[in-house]
Amino acid sequence: MDKKLNILLSAYVCAPNRGSEPGYAWNLACHLARRGHNVHVLTRTYQQFDIQQELSDIGLPNLKFHFLDIPRLGIFLRRRLPFYIHYFLWQYSALSYANLLCNDIDLVHHVTWGSLRVSSYMWKTGKPFVFGPVGGGQVSNPSFSEFFGEYWAQEWLRTLQIRALPYLPSPRRMAQKTDLFLAANMETLDQIKKMKARQVKLFCDSALPEQFGPKNFSRPTSSEYLRILWVGRIYPIKGLNFALFALKKMKIPFKLTILGDGPLSSKIPEWLARYGLQNKVDYKGQVDWETVKGYYATQDVFLFTSLRESFGGQLLEAMAYGLPIVTLDQFGARDFVPDQAGFKVAVTTKDQTANLLANALECLWNEPELRVNMGLVGYHYAKNQTWSKKVVEIERIYHEVLKMV
Repeated sequence: MDKKLNILLSAYVCAPNRGSEPGYAWNLACHLARRGHNVHVLTRTYQQFDIQQELSDIGLPNLKFHFLDIPRLGIFLRRRLPFYIHYFLWQYSALSYANLLCNDIDLVHHVTWGSLRVSSYMWKTGKPFVFGPVGGGQVSNPSFSEFFGEYWAQEWLRTLQIRALPYLPSPRRMAQKTDLFLAANMETLDQIKKMKARQVKLFCDSALPEQFGPKNFSRPTSSEYLRILWVGRIYPIKGLNFALFALKKMKIPFKLTILGDGPLSSKIPEWLARYGLQNKVDYKGQVDWETVKGYYATQDVFLFTSLRESFGGQLLEAMAYGLPIVTLDQFGARDFVPDQAGFKVAVTTKDQTANLLANALECLWNEPELRVNMGLVGYHYAKNQTWSKKVVEIERIYHEVLKMV
């Protein structure tokens, strides 16, 4: 390994024992410190107690957190301001604080939020700068607008914003001052290129803890019906409504288990009645982490139907348990799920895509051996997507950036 680095991570959200972006920032910081680097993390006061408690347990003296918020009115504003305004104000505070640290910093990396739309000001430190993994360049297919319901107008406005990004002076300047973008999917990578960025690399925004999932590959055999698992927040972009629309076309015995909650949870009974699936779906709501892993171990197939998503860490988790994947051939799922680990169906019209999803699930029911083979491919892939391996790759990227500047 090359020399130890002094690294500054900008993380608007960061928390231990969490998934998604807060967990990504926490795991990156800890694993870089375990590799011997001196790591400074700028984050909000929001998770300060949990972070300090965890730091006292793990004992990493070369990992230092700096907690800051908007001066004086931070907590008040966080609860009352729209998210984007608070985020931009926090960024200004973080930039001022970063400038105080930067004399001893080799490289700055903005980790969260990892969204192209909300940008980062950390390039203004003048230090070598990495941004990402960043998503946000992907947009929803208008053929699926009915599954967004009243939220489609908001989604349409977001699409217009994304299309405009390459032509806006501030995002273009940020892109041109960033030494390396890590893009979470090809749609975002293409948008970044349009912004005339110096360099961009496709990079998955998820990783797994060591020893996640069973040590050896094994899958239960289903007897009377196909056991399908869907895990996620119940938001419009997650596509649960569309998943149910597709399942109504199934001609095989099946049972869908749904794990998760969210703003649209109350709509689930209405959707089930609309598609006649009341006796074929078991909605569990929000469950604890050990329960989720138990379902990964006992289901037959993992269904992932996000209509707009950078990637989806559930995909790695499901593959680590040997579940074959049925998903849409778009965004990070297309880029990072191995072709032989499941079915990635074309996204065309709502009816054609729903038919393809139903056909894929029926195929996995009719060919149990295929289920096993696809699960095995995904299992071996996921076992190589651990944080210990991810951080080595990020470390190599840092040294490449430092050689470029």
